[in-house]
Amino acid sequence: MRLILARITLLVISSLVTAAAVFLVLEVSLRIVNPPNLRLVGKRILLPNNTTLKNTYNHNLDKIRRDIIIKRNALGFRGPNPPADFADHITIVTVGGSTTENIFITEGKTWTDVLAKKLSESINLLWVNNAGIDGHSTFGHIQLLTQYLSILRPDIVIFLIGINDLALDQERGADLADIIAHVGPPNNIFRHISDNSYAIALLTGYLKKVDGHQFVSMTDKIVNFNVLGEATDATPLTNEELEQMSRRIKAYEERLHEIIRLSRTYGITPVFVTQPAIYGFGIDKETGVDLSTMMVHDFTEDQIKRSGKDKWTLLQMYNQKTITVAARTGTTVIDLANLMPKNTKYYYDYIHHTEEGAAVIGELLYPKICEVIVNKFPKHSNNPCYTVSKIPVN
Repeated sequence: MRLILARITLLVISSLVTAAAVFLVLEVSLRIVNPPNLRLVGKRILLPNNTTLKNTYNHNLDKIRRDIIIKRNALGFRGPNPPADFADHITIVTVGGSTTENIFITEGKTWTDVLAKKLSESINLLWVNNAGIDGHSTFGHIQLLTQYLSILRPDIVIFLIGINDLALDQERGADLADIIAHVGPPNNIFRHISDNSYAIALLTGYLKKVDGHQFVSMTDKIVNFNVLGEATDATPLTNEELEQMSRRIKAYEERLHEIIRLSRTYGITPVFVTQPAIYGFGIDKETGVDLSTMMVHDFTEDQIKRSGKDKWTLLQMYNQKTITVAARTGTTVIDLANLMPKNTKYYYDYIHHTEEGAAVIGELLYPKICEVIVNKFPKHSNNPCYTVSKIPVN
């Protein structure tokens, strides 16, 4: 009996040692290779660098091109590598969620690319990068500021914000605890390992399929606006829901102030941009759909169905708070939500943009960003900022 127990004990120990060795090899390998789909390690943002992804889609080619190239530079951002004489350049980083990252738009066609091209006609020694991360809210933007941009210290950071904060508030203990746990000492050794292990992040990421844009077929993402029904069974907004949203917006306001404070601490000029969406009001020129009565059910509010009008009311509460905070703090804000035309040719779903839409955004942001650069860094201006070309209102 003792011999059997000894053999079982030896087998268990041997298995544990083998598993630990395999885990260690995987951990070291991942830190060297840095897989392009690995985005979060615990609650630490991981930006795969020096990678090129090619995605091919066979559906919805009227909205999304067949072949999409996504390149990550040495920083893990989209755009050119930092120049050797970084301090001599006007340096700009765009920050936001998926509507900034634009992973369904190929290289050179994102709104960040369009904006950079426009600015280069008026600005000398310009460097622009896209640091958007799919799914990121202002919680994530604060992490990006403290972990990465505090070291890089670009001159200007443009924040396209609002949509990913729609269902968030300070009462979500997991969000707050995770952020606090990351910047503070680990509660225990197991938490420390889980928060810093590449291997665990890779395994849980693939098993749970956390990043929908990396794992979900494009056919699940495109909205066919031609067949959208009216919001006959939508959940109407109640006074109680609006009060709850007001409390959430108060927490959102505090995060905006923190973004401004951190940015200025690091010598960064923050620029806020409000979040546009296709729903809200008017008749879509392309499909004839009434954008106020269209059915909207997306990743926000746990897929609750809303009418376009009610969903726009909620989003505009966040957009207005962004404008108010910017005004009170002397922060530049661009109200893209109200500048962006309500036309489905510019969207492939409720909030994400086609290449045409990205081009329009770049055009609309250009005048104000150019003005900020000329006023703050006049020596870099070689041509006057021009007025944005006329864009149809629908």
